[in-house]
Amino acid sequence: MTIPFNHVLAIRSAGSLMPASTQNKVEVSDCMINALRIDNGLKLINKTIDGVISESEIVPNANNLPLNATNSDWSVNTEFYAMFNGDLEAGPLSFFGNEVDSIMVRRTSNRKGFKQWEDVNLIEDITSRIDDKFNYSFYDRCVESGIIYRYGLQPISQEKRGTLFQGGNTNVVYEDIFLVGENGKQLKIRFNPNITSIRKNIKESRVETIGSKYPYITRNGNVGYKEFPLSGTITHFMDTTEEFAPRADIFIEDEFIDVGYDMSSDYEAIYRENNLTPYNNQILEREFREKVVDFLQDGKPKLFKSPTEGCMIVRLMDVNLTPNSQLGRLICDFSCTAIEVDEYNLDNLEKYKIQER
Repeated sequence: MTIPFNHVLAIRSAGSLMPASTQNKVEVSDCMINALRIDNGLKLINKTIDGVISESEIVPNANNLPLNATNSDWSVNTEFYAMFNGDLEAGPLSFFGNEVDSIMVRRTSNRKGFKQWEDVNLIEDITSRIDDKFNYSFYDRCVESGIIYRYGLQPISQEKRGTLFQGGNTNVVYEDIFLVGENGKQLKIRFNPNITSIRKNIKESRVETIGSKYPYITRNGNVGYKEFPLSGTITHFMDTTEEFAPRADIFIEDEFIDVGYDMSSDYEAIYRENNLTPYNNQILEREFREKVVDFLQDGKPKLFKSPTEGCMIVRLMDVNLTPNSQLGRLICDFSCTAIEVDEYNLDNLEKYKIQER
């Protein structure tokens, strides 16, 4: 058979690859094809023959296609990928004759019985954000400890969605308490985390009448939120990965961070001159503490994550600091009251800009 097409990446026949494209077509004969993949945008190599520059053939690599092709072998440039499994499926990245303009990352979990899928992250402008091996990084900071999740990718073209391609099951079990604020800014309460009580507030009232020995109890059925004290120790060691406060930005006020000046090297020289180590560095502890206090007192809803209490959207009130006098006030303990203000779900996380989709 002859297949007219500009760029053919590879053809597998009985475990071996057939000759590649010549003059915009592929000719295959006397073989059985079990997978065919066609990509666009391939860079053809020019070669010189007798001083004349001509377009070379695309020589397939035996590793281009596996013996048992799967959906995971598509690249962002794949136009056609037929695996001849008794169906008409031949690739998700160009369908209905339209180019795919975005990809939606979706997830489900064992809480949903792996039946109800939710949109997690929209990958727009995919040609610039995804490389030819379909590599793209997205960090989902809003997962619950010990819950089994399953993620999938769904191509979108002109607001029409294609087939959802599912990955395997995954889970995370974390040890610490986390607070996640706007734009996914995450603070790990690593040292001395403490919750002494949890109260679920329910609106009830007691009415004592003249003619009855016992009171009447009335309840507002809509009210039901949790409230608990939260405390821990603030030290730069709770952020060794610099995920919360990169050291290059820690000495710059937030409104000037985008200036791009890295102060860390300047302060490293100050540390050396004054024999300041990570264990006695009052300057670093002070600046880091200010960043943490600003975060705790910004008045914005946060995602509270804990392996024992689960996930809640909370507001923090009554934030207090207690310097550790035994360490010369080098570090401080903090305490506050966390009040649940909304239901934990992806819609509300987007509403409060904790994780945008």
